[in-house]
Amino acid sequence: MTAIVPNGCSDSITKAVNINAKPVSNFNYTLNGSNLDLKATQSNNSTYRWLFGVNDSITTTTINYSHTITKPEQYNICLKVTNYAGCVSETCKKISIGISPLIKENEIRLFPNPNAGSFSIEIINPSKDISITVYNLLGQKIKTIETFTSKTYYFIELNGVAGVYLVKVINGEMTFTEKVFVFN
Repeated sequence: MTAIVPNGCSDSITKAVNINAKPVSNFNYTLNGSNLDLKATQSNNSTYRWLFGVNDSITTTTINYSHTITKPEQYNICLKVTNYAGCVSETCKKISIGISPLIKENEIRLFPNPNAGSFSIEIINPSKDISITVYNLLGQKIKTIETFTSKTYYFIELNGVAGVYLVKVINGEMTFTEKVFVFN
């Protein structure tokens, strides 16, 4: 750095400047039931803050951590790494977690898929309380059907625009979800 004052006087100084690299926050995972084994891909005197959904987190100083998933909303896992210089990096991954009992594929059928806005749902072993909800990609409810009868077939008419929808069927204590593709 050189400083110059009016009337020609100047002075300079040279000093080394350290520029700290941003830490790497990527991670790998292994899912065994509801047990999630996590491993950060880089270790460099960092702290690792693991975030599970919205409310659960833990901070560690080792790259490995094992966590038991207890809530369905914990499918979004984030790793926030802070290195010794205070630099921060964060990576999030959505992980499919089956911690609630799911209906077997052969117990519920949704057809045809894709379709033009009309489709059927067949429930092989219906309970007395069934709920069918259709959501758009923004998470808004498009249609809801609730019944307290053991009906096997349901016909759904969306009357909507072409796109991708998520259909959620609750049959007693079990839940089934599937994407539905609607075209014009």
